[in-house]
Amino acid sequence: MAKKISQLTEATSIIGSDVLPIVESATTKKVKAEKILMTLSLTDIRWKSVRISPESTRLGGTKDPDYAVFKKDVGDTSQGVFLYWFDKTAEEELYFSFEAPLQYKEGTDIYFEIYWTPKINGGVGETMCWGLEHTFANEGGVFGVTDIDYVCVHTPTGDLIADKHYRTSILTHAGASGKIGQIHVCRIFRDATGTGGTDDYDDDVGLLGIGLRYQADGLGSTTKDTK
Repeated sequence: MAKKISQLTEATSIIGSDVLPIVESATTKKVKAEKILMTLSLTDIRWKSVRISPESTRLGGTKDPDYAVFKKDVGDTSQGVFLYWFDKTAEEELYFSFEAPLQYKEGTDIYFEIYWTPKINGGVGETMCWGLEHTFANEGGVFGVTDIDYVCVHTPTGDLIADKHYRTSILTHAGASGKIGQIHVCRIFRDATGTGGTDDYDDDVGLLGIGLRYQADGLGSTTKDTK
């Protein structure tokens, strides 16, 4: 005997193997709860991230940041751990590329995130500026001239504190044209010379990491090559 969904008893809890009725395109179907919970986000959007290790980037050989000690053990006797350090007066840079992941919600913006730390405390109101130069194209597209973006704000806000973990977010302008598999070819640098902003922090900054933050509308793509 057929039964309307509106007449069914509401479940107080479900597990992945439970079969649930759903309505799609005016027809009623059944589907396991795990398929909804794990693979079908429907209209829900989530944010995801991808980390790019600074040690996996490429040095250009002319404007290289120093690779030097960040921290040692309590007795100051260990080899220590190292970071790339960007100079306060000269523009220094790293090169890398990245691909828009298969979970990426096509047509939405991708943010490039820079994680960093100051070497010493900053003065009142001092700022530190990062720059991102990049060009991008979808598969089959043509790479255009580069865009250069400068950002002189950081999270958390406030005067800079030595060894504190900060993040700077830069919009990559992938925008409405963005597709999975889109490739970005990039250069990251400190705007120490003040070309695009006001960098008046008076010492080096250490690069902790770089990465992407993007909207995701599924666990992956429907096929190997398309959403």
